[in-house]
Amino acid sequence: MSKDLKQKLTINPAAAPLPRYRVVADQIAELIRQGALEPGQKMPPDVELVELLQVSRPTIREAMISLEMMGYVETRFGYGAFVAQRLPTKGLGLIDDCSFSELVEARYWFEADIAAVAALTISAEEIAELREILRKMKEPDLPVQELDTYDADFHLGIAQATQNNMFISIMDLIWSVRERFPNWARIRRQILGVKENIVAIQKEHDVILEALEAHDPVAARRAMQFHCKNFGVPFLEEGLEGKSASDKDDIVLTIMNRLRSMEDLQKE
Repeated sequence: MSKDLKQKLTINPAAAPLPRYRVVADQIAELIRQGALEPGQKMPPDVELVELLQVSRPTIREAMISLEMMGYVETRFGYGAFVAQRLPTKGLGLIDDCSFSELVEARYWFEADIAAVAALTISAEEIAELREILRKMKEPDLPVQELDTYDADFHLGIAQATQNNMFISIMDLIWSVRERFPNWARIRRQILGVKENIVAIQKEHDVILEALEAHDPVAARRAMQFHCKNFGVPFLEEGLEGKSASDKDDIVLTIMNRLRSMEDLQKE
């Protein structure tokens, strides 16, 4: 089976940029779409996929988590992983229909909870790595593209500190989906083109790191929510292309009221 599947691969995951598990997941999803792996068929064992794709077993496990989230694979307790009987109609299933406002709101909730968990699990070495990332982010005249890279490293590093592959996959998915919006990069450049905005973002990152270092999950959640809301609302307000001014106001108001309501519940 491996020889037949290998002939259908279009990318060598071992030679692709990190994270490799995303490349592996895309390759397996493509094999499923081509019919090389049929609906209802039991997935090849990890050892076979490791040999086929020339990656590690942890990479295969993370790829399988991603495939399950995308709807290509389903796990049957006690029997293993199988190709889903009903495949997603698009590459990322419902994620393809995700709106800009949904992405902003999802980031606010998921990243906050991930930060809270990370506060309980993060190690001294991981704290040091995050601090080094923030140091690099504060270098003068840093190009926006490099700032973007360090920003992603910081947030994904927090998810990795949870030691939970599902949280890591969720965070990676959030950051991948945002790149699907053409206006994201443009709006981000506008925001980061103002020095005061960069300073404010750096301070918010510092507060998040302080909460993580103190192993305070409540403070970590609040710091991340504050950061995601401050950074997300300008995107929300400016990124709703094609919407009338009144529609934009209604969407922003609805989401902000929902966030405030949940914050009030958390304080009780």
